[in-house]
Amino acid sequence: MQELIEEHQKQEKDKVKRKIFKDVFDDRTEKALQAIERRDNFDYIIGPISKGKEANLFVAKAKNKFVAVKIYRIETTYFHRRNDYVNDEKLLQISKNPIKKIYAWTEREYLNLKLCYENGIKVPKPIDQEKNVLIMELIGQKGEPHPTLKYDKEVKKNINKIYKQYIKNMNKMLYTTKLVHADLSEYNMIFFKDKLYFIDMGQAVGTNYKKARDFVNRDIKTIVKFFNKNGLKTTIEKIKKDIKKYKD
Repeated sequence: MQELIEEHQKQEKDKVKRKIFKDVFDDRTEKALQAIERRDNFDYIIGPISKGKEANLFVAKAKNKFVAVKIYRIETTYFHRRNDYVNDEKLLQISKNPIKKIYAWTEREYLNLKLCYENGIKVPKPIDQEKNVLIMELIGQKGEPHPTLKYDKEVKKNINKIYKQYIKNMNKMLYTTKLVHADLSEYNMIFFKDKLYFIDMGQAVGTNYKKARDFVNRDIKTIVKFFNKNGLKTTIEKIKKDIKKYKD
């Protein structure tokens, strides 16, 4: 009986996996992956990590290391709700072309990651980008992605370290790179080897953007709830003060 149950579970997982691959790997995406492969930054997909509203994330092999492959779905209908984050002239110009808009959005995430990485903010190292495909460092070990804070069972034990790393990242992001994440929560932060990583940088905007202050306030309000829920009592005012006065 146990063997039958395990076989059924395997079949269900295979169905899900096939559906994910069918939804994502159209001809344009395949060509993008082939272009990255020719640059020696991608070999093959190993398996899915997660499926978001607009993109799928996979573990892949590139040379002798594991990488994360983020693929924005060409047929997604979610992007028409992203106009609040569009402060980029290139995106505005092509906003009526959904495919080009997705390509530009992917490029923007790559460039945001690159800017943060080069300025000492803990983010996955960007490796390559082509059309709707982004290749970056896999945060985890032995091909296994580390869970986000939402699903990390060690969060409460490490909450003070997480807070300090959060303040550090936020200070550098706001005052060095002049970026606002604009969607920061426990779902897109990873605490791995005593370092807090910010992920999902596609919607990040410049601090001079008209809604930047609103986005900062919203992100901090969200993170206050996370810290309070996990045993570290803080406030919006305290976090803002700590971010501003932080010195490396």
